[in-house]
Amino acid sequence: RDRSASAPGGMAEGDRDRLMLGTVDGYISNYFRQVAELSRESVYQSHQHAILCRMREEVAAGEMSGNMCDLDDRIKRTLLSDQTLQAEIAARMRIVEKERGPCCAPCC
Repeated sequence: RDRSASAPGGMAEGDRDRLMLGTVDGYISNYFRQVAELSRESVYQSHQHAILCRMREEVAAGEMSGNMCDLDDRIKRTLLSDQTLQAEIAARMRIVEKERGPCCAPCC
């Protein structure tokens, strides 16, 4: 699709996208899109962790052959990656809470 195609209102679609990012709605949309991407990656890491743990249990039970040290390393890396993602998500959400601030005084 040609990004320079004219969008409604006579504005090129790319220009409209840039303008949208400059608005409050665009900022919020972009912000939560990033949080959603981090959340999806965290879910993926959780699934990977569960799979690796099952594989480790199967190797320990002798149902499957594999290298326990390698599996343990992969499990640790997956946990570390997910913890990093969770910390970034939490930090982003704390920023939202801080920017809101306590609502003790009347606004008007």
